[in-house]
Amino acid sequence: MNNLFRYRYFAAAAVIIVYYILFNSIRADSALPEIAHTQSINAIAIPHQDVKIEKQYVGYVTPIQSADMAANVAGYIDDVMVEGGDEVKVGDNLVLIDQREYKAELESAKAASIKAQADYNNAASYYKRLKKAGRQAVSASELDNAKASYLAAQAALEQAKALEQKAKIAYDYTIVQAPIAGVVGNIDLTKGNYITPNSKLFSIVQFDPIRVVFAMPDKDFMQLDRNTLDEENIILRLSDGRLYEQPGHFQYSDNQVNKSTNSISLYADFANPEKKLLANSYVDVFIIKKLKDASLIRQNYAQIKDDGIWAYVIKDNHLKQIKLQVEGIIDNSYAVSNKFENNEYLVVDKVDKIAPNTKIKVNINKAGGK
Repeated sequence: MNNLFRYRYFAAAAVIIVYYILFNSIRADSALPEIAHTQSINAIAIPHQDVKIEKQYVGYVTPIQSADMAANVAGYIDDVMVEGGDEVKVGDNLVLIDQREYKAELESAKAASIKAQADYNNAASYYKRLKKAGRQAVSASELDNAKASYLAAQAALEQAKALEQKAKIAYDYTIVQAPIAGVVGNIDLTKGNYITPNSKLFSIVQFDPIRVVFAMPDKDFMQLDRNTLDEENIILRLSDGRLYEQPGHFQYSDNQVNKSTNSISLYADFANPEKKLLANSYVDVFIIKKLKDASLIRQNYAQIKDDGIWAYVIKDNHLKQIKLQVEGIIDNSYAVSNKFENNEYLVVDKVDKIAPNTKIKVNINKAGGK
């Protein structure tokens, strides 16, 4: 019994001693000062510079003006005055239709007009004399008949003049003239062919200046500053890879978005003196956007979020996250219009998870953020 009592006594004492040691150990640990961790972060300077942003689109070349030539009168071709590929100016003679029939009709109409003029003069003179004689010398019926003859002669004269003018127009139409300046297309006509007003003769296509139409996504169009689309900002690349030396002149944009492509068509005109731009050919269109005092931020130094593109910067050893005002992409960098101060540096490390009490040691690299 005594041995059992002694065993319980020593066991209880051992438990008390263990609790005492653990309690004092916890108090000692809690009394130690908190150790703050330090993390080294690499950052670089963010220089400002003038940059050019290029956006590329596919365009096609189309004439500003084109005309499908056709005759206005029927007849046999007397002469074809141009060949395919010829350059013509407005008013140049192109095709001559046999004029003999139309010239005879014109001469007949002129004669009828002369006779109508004479009849009118006689009727007008007679009516004037009777009217001057008065009611006492001329009966009312005579005066009325003279007036009717005068008015009929006047109407006949007007009709004769109209028929003469119509015959003159038909005669003039025997010479087909160029309504626009341009290049003549393929011609299959020869002297002796019979043509009608429904006959297509050939086409004339304007080549200088010439128009390029290109489709731009509606998102790009909403961000486009159309006031800056001057002649230095639209550049073409030809199918052989060469840049076209003539700059473009923006004309206008379409008035609605294409539902199937979510794009809108833009129209620009180009000087084309050497005819390097051919109608219906395809070209690459580059829109150049110039930014003053912009910065280039490498894409792997930024984070894409639902509400935009963000990056970390350090200012006076303080870390903060800012939203980038991205204007475009150059190579693998964002071109941004944010205005950074001289003591602001771009963080190039991953810093999404840093403990609140972590001290930051900044390693500044003076190289830019390209």
